[in-house]
Amino acid sequence: MLPFTVRLLLAALVASTFTCAQQPVVTTFPMRPLFVVDGERMHAFVVATGTATHQVSLDAGRTWSLPTPAPALQGVSAQPYGLGWVADGDFLAGFASTANGPTLVRSFDGGLTWAPPIFVSPQATPVQGGGVFCGQGVVAVVWAERSTANGEVFVSRSLDFGTTWSNPVRLDQPTLGIGTNGVPTVGGNARALYASWSVGSNFDGQLQVSTDLGASWLPAARPLPLGSFSASCFAAEGAVVLAQCGATIHRSADFGATWTAVSPPTFGTGSTRLAIDGNYVLGAYGGQSTSFPYAYEVRSIRSSDSGLTWSPPSGNLIVNPGYAPLSLSIALRGQQAALGVNYVWSSFFYFRFGCLVSGDLGQTWTNQPTPQGAAAQTGSVFSVQDGFYAAYTDYVTYSGTLLCGSQPYGPATPGTGSFAPHLASTGTPCLGTSVVFTIENGLGGAPALLAATLAGPDQRTFGSATILVHDPVVPVWSFTSGASGTPGVGRTTMTLAIPNAPPLAGLRMNLQGFVLDVGAANGFSATGGLEMWVQ
Repeated sequence: MLPFTVRLLLAALVASTFTCAQQPVVTTFPMRPLFVVDGERMHAFVVATGTATHQVSLDAGRTWSLPTPAPALQGVSAQPYGLGWVADGDFLAGFASTANGPTLVRSFDGGLTWAPPIFVSPQATPVQGGGVFCGQGVVAVVWAERSTANGEVFVSRSLDFGTTWSNPVRLDQPTLGIGTNGVPTVGGNARALYASWSVGSNFDGQLQVSTDLGASWLPAARPLPLGSFSASCFAAEGAVVLAQCGATIHRSADFGATWTAVSPPTFGTGSTRLAIDGNYVLGAYGGQSTSFPYAYEVRSIRSSDSGLTWSPPSGNLIVNPGYAPLSLSIALRGQQAALGVNYVWSSFFYFRFGCLVSGDLGQTWTNQPTPQGAAAQTGSVFSVQDGFYAAYTDYVTYSGTLLCGSQPYGPATPGTGSFAPHLASTGTPCLGTSVVFTIENGLGGAPALLAATLAGPDQRTFGSATILVHDPVVPVWSFTSGASGTPGVGRTTMTLAIPNAPPLAGLRMNLQGFVLDVGAANGFSATGGLEMWVQ
């Protein structure tokens, strides 16, 4: 039998006569939403003066619920700096800056209902801005106040999902305070939480660290290396901290105690962005070209050793050098990455948004035009379940689309014991990478079939089953694990190696799993469908 990859390529040649598929676009948001992602579940919040709505997607952005009012958000929606969001299963929390102190709005059922807003701190002082973190049952909020000339930075945490809060702990050094625009941010994981902000007219960076989920913090804030600090170009993973200060990226391997300049000296000071995932680091910067006057460029740099050593900058990633980059966004999953670029056309001052996808940590990039094409004006990219999503606006509607990854669709058909098998994928489907497909929850010790097609989705009835892939299909046979005839324990995996072949960029594959099951109405059970986009 031919390997899965070879048969995929043969099917791609056959399908090459078909019209190229286009990623589905969801145009559902009346205004620019605030997104929070938790696996396949995505939340979109539209917050404005006097109104607030919430929408949810359970299939990585393929479909969205209708907007539902979120009354608890309306009282804080008009405050400056907006809301910062976190999600942990059915728990949602939004931090808001208000004139009466830091405020949290919460939902315990995935956004169906909302608890009344709760004040994080008894200090009824106007808040300049801040951020929120949630992990392992701990919610931590960092915010800035202006009760003194220098301003102050505080943190408080909750162990009961925001119902009760610890007394505020001051993080900044009283002699320095916080800069005029030094809005603090908080992020990290169970190994280390980092709060950062800037002070003074030079925006010098300050850093505070907790290694116990906010129970305790350093005795004093640590200064970042001298130079203007960019909060958008700051990343941390455990003890490793990376920060752009001036024209260079600095690295610390001891929670910010000591620093070393590590990036190439050509790292820009214009639009910059930095992301880290494990040992992999990706940086991007944009600005005016150093080689051609009145031209602009966007370049990326990469590191595979937590930022200790770096590659030379990539070539210019802008297709049209007349576009000036205004802002960047990066989504990073191991060596797979997406880069969003907001441009302004320098001659006529109108805006455009473009995306790039890489499967090799930025060594090569695939240009991914948004489905709105020239109409897409501003946007950003972020990670979803095993893939990347782009959200953008034409200033009339706000739209979203999956750049690459997998989205479930359609109903499953149960077998013996009413157990319905489930099909899932692991791995981001970029060129030169591999994706593992898993059929689970089926009958144990039974023949299983993974049906793959490049002809698109379908929805036709076969007995009591729904067939969700269009003919022709590429069949891949295997056997499920588990005791023979035992319902719900069967599991099997199949790997697809995606060649590093540029013609495959933009390829759509639809898949469905089947398990032979004598106890099922049709003699087999079936998974729901899975639609995968390759970049």
